[in-house]
Amino acid sequence: MSKSRIVIIVIWTVFIADALRQGIEMPSSNIVDFFPADLAPPLTLAIPFLLFTFFLCAAFFQRKKRLNLGSLTGFFDKRFGPAATQSFLTRLRPFSLLTVFFLVLGSSGMISTYSSKPAPMAFVISSFFLSSGLGLLCALLLSLKFPPRLN
Repeated sequence: MSKSRIVIIVIWTVFIADALRQGIEMPSSNIVDFFPADLAPPLTLAIPFLLFTFFLCAAFFQRKKRLNLGSLTGFFDKRFGPAATQSFLTRLRPFSLLTVFFLVLGSSGMISTYSSKPAPMAFVISSFFLSSGLGLLCALLLSLKFPPRLN
C-alpha cells in the first residue's frame, strides 16, 4: 500500500470520526445554548430547504471547476513528481468526503438529540448539516447523469 493511500485512509477516518463525535455531542454543545429557543421553529422549516437547494445548485453548477491549491500545487508537484497533487486530490475525492462528513454529522446529531434531551436548536443545527449533505449527495448523483462527474 502506497504512502498516499495511507494518508487518504487516515484523512477519511479522521473526518468521519470527528463528524460522529460532533454529532454525538450536539445536544450538549455550547452553540446550542447560544441561540434563543424561540428561533428554532421557523429555522427548522426554512434552513433545510434553503441549504438543500443551495448546496445542490452550487455543487452541480461548479462541477467543471477543478480544486486549485495555488502555489502549493507547484511545491507538491516538485517534491512528489509531476501532477502528484492532482492525482492525490482525485484519489482523495474531497467532494465525496465533504458529503459523507455532512451526512454523518447531521444524522448522528439528529439521533443523539432525539435520544437525549431534545434541545430545539440542536435539531436545527443537525438539520443544517443533514440537508447540506443531502444536497451535495443529490448534486453528486446528478453529475453521474450529466457529466463531468463530481469527485
